[in-house]
Order: sequence, then C-alpha cells, then structure tokens
Amino acid sequence: MEVQFFIPGAPVAKGRPRVMKSGVTFTPQKTRDAEKMVAVIAERAMKGKPPLAGPLAMTYHVTLGVPESWPNRKRQDAFLGTLMPIGRPDLDNIAKLVADACNGIVYADDSQIVEMNLRKSYGNGEIGAKVLISSVGTLGELFEQGE
Repeated sequence: MEVQFFIPGAPVAKGRPRVMKSGVTFTPQKTRDAEKMVAVIAERAMKGKPPLAGPLAMTYHVTLGVPESWPNRKRQDAFLGTLMPIGRPDLDNIAKLVADACNGIVYADDSQIVEMNLRKSYGNGEIGAKVLISSVGTLGELFEQGE
C-alpha cells in the first residue's frame, strides 16, 4: 500500500519550539500553518482510507526555484544539477515537518517510518515537494533480498 502527493510552493522547515519568559512553550505560527496545509493535502491523497499500518518508507523530493538574479551560467548549472542547493532550509527539517503533519492521517505515528530517501534540487518545473509513503517488508526480508 502507498500514498503519494505533491506539496506546491517553497518548502517550510520545521521550526524549533519557542519558550516565552513565562516558561510557556509554543510552535511558531509559520510551522503550524505549513503543517495544516500538508495535513489537508495528505488527507485528500488518502481518499478516506485508514492510516497505513506497519513499517513505512518515505521518499521526499523537493524542487526549489532558481533565483532570477543569478547569471545565466549559474542558472544553467543549477538546472543541470551540477550546482546543488546547499543552503537553507535544511532538508531534514523540511522532511520532519511533513512527517509530523501526516501523523494520524497517512499513518498512526511517524515512528513507523523506518526508511527515508530525501532529495533537494533546483528545477525549472513546478516548485514544491513530491512525497511517496509506502509499506515496506520486515528488515529480515530486506537483508534476504541483498539490500
């Protein structure tokens, strides 16, 4: 079983919880808004099906836009993949936001994810992230297959 969906627009990294002087902890509004948007997209992709059970794999590929201000040579290198986006937002923090947003929708809890394939690149197509979450066999089965 698997579910896939596309998150349009520039990616948002999971923000660190903030602590007020009073000691109250809160999640930044930008993170809460982004998680709500991802949750709505994931819910639509599930089409009313129950959350996936068992161990899961998550494949996540985010495509960033190439800045218009860059010179043509640098833009070409970005489109060809010889120039990679090594700046912020951090890929693991972007994936964490998506994993948390899918809790209770795509799976019961993101602790079910036992395998991840993450990628961040520039592109001239639609800016956003492709997400694929699928069931995987047991680790014993994976080792027997030579992976």
